[in-house]
Amino acid sequence: KQEFSEDISKRFEYVYFAEDSDMNPAGEVVPGIGGNLYVRLGFKDQQDKNKYQPNLVKQRRAMFINAT
Repeated sequence: KQEFSEDISKRFEYVYFAEDSDMNPAGEVVPGIGGNLYVRLGFKDQQDKNKYQPNLVKQRRAMFINAT
């Protein structure tokens, strides 16, 4: 919200699913931007994440394949 002028930011409703609460003495969120994101999501690493395909994607692709 702070990145935009009020004229722009008031057009949006901001929601989030989780809020990090661990901060270091400088007030930065731990582990920080980048962190160990893929591991925190349950993947081994970025390469493992790239192999994952959500069911929604599989279902939508199947609709297009079956439509031809």
